[in-house]
Amino acid sequence: MTLSSEQLGALKTAQASLEHVGLFSETLTQLYPSLNDLKTLLLSILGENQPHPLISLIKYSSPASTLFLPEEFTIIHHPQGAVVEYPELGSTIGQAVTHIFQIDPSKPRASNDPKANIQYLLGEPKGEKYNVTCFLLKSCHSGSPVKCTQVKRDCTGYKKCNFNLAFLSSVNSGTQETPDAWQEVFQKTLALFCAIQESGCPFSAETSNFLEYSGPSEEEQDDFNISNAPSAQRLYEILRDGHAQEKDCQKCDGRIVFARDRFHRWFLQCEHRKQGHQAHLYLRNLQEIDTIYLEALFLDDWPTISSYERQAQATGFGPLVPCTVICSAREQKMLCSKFPRTQEGKLTRRKIEHVTDCPARFEFYYPNDPFDCPYIAMVCRIPHSHPDPFPSRTPRATKEILDDLLLKLEWRLADATPR
Repeated sequence: MTLSSEQLGALKTAQASLEHVGLFSETLTQLYPSLNDLKTLLLSILGENQPHPLISLIKYSSPASTLFLPEEFTIIHHPQGAVVEYPELGSTIGQAVTHIFQIDPSKPRASNDPKANIQYLLGEPKGEKYNVTCFLLKSCHSGSPVKCTQVKRDCTGYKKCNFNLAFLSSVNSGTQETPDAWQEVFQKTLALFCAIQESGCPFSAETSNFLEYSGPSEEEQDDFNISNAPSAQRLYEILRDGHAQEKDCQKCDGRIVFARDRFHRWFLQCEHRKQGHQAHLYLRNLQEIDTIYLEALFLDDWPTISSYERQAQATGFGPLVPCTVICSAREQKMLCSKFPRTQEGKLTRRKIEHVTDCPARFEFYYPNDPFDCPYIAMVCRIPHSHPDPFPSRTPRATKEILDDLLLKLEWRLADATPR
């Protein structure tokens, strides 16, 4: 007899409540075998309805630290396989937080090492000591402190946009958590303009010999003249990322103009597009774009541009708002993805700079005999001098799930991805 969805839901709720209050902790289940039997029974009933065992570890939320010695450090215990990407550090310079990770002693150190999940970029080891007595880790048999290998690492800091905040420091900007329709249209318009100026016309001269003229298209029959159409000149500056591919010398260097056709519909077009050369850029579906703001950008109409962008700034977005991009020192990009406006009034991607003044320190203790002490201690000292960066590495548990899914495909993997 199978249980109904309501019955399974009640069992899951009971299981979650018991786990939440700590009745299924390792210590209590060892002291009270009946709790362990109940835990096993619930797992056997709900086993077929449980998600992948690593899912809970990916969504793992670190518990609050437990006071150990106020003048020294606090301790947080993590279950086996827990994913801790941003470990808690001491709130003051003299305080430290110790994270105790339960490990599988049958696996090599690299598979259990909590460093592999940390999103901060840690520097090279600053001294590695062997046979260090660690009083944080105890032997399962004797209860005495165990000998460990000690490894010390430093946080190498973070990367941020070097957008000059000085000239905007006197302007207060608000914030808006949920973007409204006007904000979305504004950001789409600005993004389109920046993308057009950054990439230009994608036409390559190498393909010109393979194009065949098949008669005038509908847009080519429009009686308009683009010779005097607006194209951005002064208020945009292009910087190339040093890691990006070099610009194709065969690529079209024509101006991108903004004009109307004979039906008064706006369109974007390369100045070299004409009969027989239809491969040059041509965009006419601009229904979700603010054409007034876009035309002002192409005309360098500063009063209109300033009116739009100051309205956006008052709501907390746009090119006049200071850039708050924070990324891991591990990332390789050299230019920020946003386009702030400089003091000279130009839209330009600012450089990403590496700030290395973070004082945070990490100490790792690996027991010499993991079967006698299946734990790893990580001591975190001194708070970071920067906010948490965006994730830049995939946790080990996520990799294992993906590897497991790919292995299950077996021979079907060859047809799962295009060649």
